[in-house]
Amino acid sequence: MKFAVVFEQHEEGYIVVSCPALPGRHSQGRTREEAVANIREAIQGYIASMRKHGEPLVGWVQTRLNRAVTHLQQAVGFALLHPSPGD
Repeated sequence: MKFAVVFEQHEEGYIVVSCPALPGRHSQGRTREEAVANIREAIQGYIASMRKHGEPLVGWVQTRLNRAVTHLQQAVGFALLHPSPGD
């Protein structure tokens, strides 16, 4: 599974990274590489917990992703384009 993440430069020099599709999945690192490794670990832990508790992943993640896309569209004021199947 692949997830989109958002990077922000924190005023104290850290790179903060979050995964909009998964609530509460935020991490940071001194470098981009460290931030990516840390958010990857956070995402993997979240998915492992979902599996352990028998939570369905595909439908849940798709719902969260759709909400995140809608939120991003509203925040930036334009529509993100998605190719149609078969394009």
